[in-house]
Amino acid sequence: MSSFFLVVTIIFIQIQLNASAINLNTFRQQALAAHNYYRRLHGAQPIALNSTINAIAQAYAEVLAANDTFAHSSGSGLGENLWGTGSSNPITFVNGNNFLFS
Repeated sequence: MSSFFLVVTIIFIQIQLNASAINLNTFRQQALAAHNYYRRLHGAQPIALNSTINAIAQAYAEVLAANDTFAHSSGSGLGENLWGTGSSNPITFVNGNNFLFS
């Protein structure tokens, strides 16, 4: 069987929750587990994280955050999905597969 790699751009903005930051490695593992759960439901093979692609995605996410913008990259040759949400209520909880507004 072929190996599959997760190609995800995670826009990670450090969110302070009770003075503790989100652990990015934990967040990635949680997102991967949630993604593979839905792949299983549809009969698809699980995928794995790729540290090179994660580094590319993280670097681009930091560019977006630094420039307060939200747009697809150009020329990377990688698949990319961006997602965002907004609310007047602060985010009080976040992990790799869920978040809550207060």
